[in-house]
Amino acid sequence: MHIYLSYAEEDATSGNRFKDRLKPVANNLGFTTWSKQEVTPGQLWQQEMALHLKEALLFVPMISADYLVSDRCQAETTAALRLEQQGHLKIVCVFLRPTYLEFSPLEHTLFLPARDQPISRWRNQDEAWLQVQHGILDVIKRSQIG
Repeated sequence: MHIYLSYAEEDATSGNRFKDRLKPVANNLGFTTWSKQEVTPGQLWQQEMALHLKEALLFVPMISADYLVSDRCQAETTAALRLEQQGHLKIVCVFLRPTYLEFSPLEHTLFLPARDQPISRWRNQDEAWLQVQHGILDVIKRSQIG
């Protein structure tokens, strides 16, 4: 079982750091993380996305203006929302940088660390990431995932 991380290419540094921060939780609960960046040359990302989303228990989009304008990220989000409506996974957004959320299909989902305070606005970003880790762990425990 795994967590599907979705982020724009421009946010790859944050995505990779978050993956590292999730490792202790993932190892302890017996799950892995997956993102588009793990698609190897020769693989079709659309097929890999569909496969890994179907296997995911949690979809974590990392929200920024770049995320909201990325066609790939929007395709991942649309597929994840469909699976969430069917009860196959949960969606938890990580709010990276300020952006306009009204009219986003994700505007009514849970945002970590907080809907009104993206990580980039925190004085101590390590504390923000810790809040995100705790929030993800809470969702996993409440959903009895893992």
